[in-house]
Amino acid sequence: MGMVRGCLLLLLLAASLPAGAQHAGDAVRVNGVGISSERADRFTLEYIARKGRDPRASLAPDARGKYRREALEQLVDEELLWQEAVRLKLAATKDQVDAAVARARADARTPDEFARRIERVGLTEATYPDHVRHQVSIQNLLERKVWKGLSVSDAEVHDWYVANPARFRTPEEIHARHILIPADGSTPADVRAHARRDAEQIRAALLGGADFEKLARERSKDASTAAKGGDLGWVAPGIMVPEFDAAAFPLPLGRISPVFETVYGFHVVRVDERRGREVTPEAKVREEIRTYLVGEKRRKAARAEVEALRDRAKIEFAAPP
Repeated sequence: MGMVRGCLLLLLLAASLPAGAQHAGDAVRVNGVGISSERADRFTLEYIARKGRDPRASLAPDARGKYRREALEQLVDEELLWQEAVRLKLAATKDQVDAAVARARADARTPDEFARRIERVGLTEATYPDHVRHQVSIQNLLERKVWKGLSVSDAEVHDWYVANPARFRTPEEIHARHILIPADGSTPADVRAHARRDAEQIRAALLGGADFEKLARERSKDASTAAKGGDLGWVAPGIMVPEFDAAAFPLPLGRISPVFETVYGFHVVRVDERRGREVTPEAKVREEIRTYLVGEKRRKAARAEVEALRDRAKIEFAAPP
């Protein structure tokens, strides 16, 4: 269940449902086939959970209504695809259904866990195989009709690689040392001023040729680095506070930074080494790009198929969710 359902969730983008007539017990009818309100309610809870929200928590009425409508739209998409699979005689065989059910049972650690999983989406041991039959049939339709012949050429891979250079460049890292004279938001103004003067004196000594590591061991108040001569190790952007990145990353190797302030106090930094910003060769990522582009083509093709089916379908829902 998970593989097929997850695939559809990623592939099928929501579209709006037209208004229609009232149907007792049904949330929506697709070409005369009803999707019950109970099924829609249970699927909405599952849908909310997949969006990273707690379906049991209180949600604003507008937010809950939005999730319910999106869930209904997905149920409509799946019903349309199922009906098309049946029309084209691509419905799943008993062997396919049995194999998919067996895989789903094997994914659960115990029979009770499997029962709880299917119960959460409004299914039972008796109804689950029919649900799987729908999902596998949709997969048959996608693979044998919608995605048939779909491929990505080497030229397409190359063009995408060239158009997205930042995706294949390793982040720059610097090997830096610093000296810290502490001062935070609670430090009195006169003490803060004295701390800055100390940092400026240290910088002046460094510019005059003083040994950075020796001064760091003697003067830095950063307990984690002072004993190591101020050594911060290799640092990538975003690891330190923004003020550090702004001061350190533009520095030429061996240059002493101006004194700068962070929430920890006043710093002086030196960059000793720099690495990264290397571009991964196209040959190493070619198949990764191809897989991504195939997925994008599949998503668009599935969406186009659903839109075409919607154009020909009669879709009615009982009331705005």
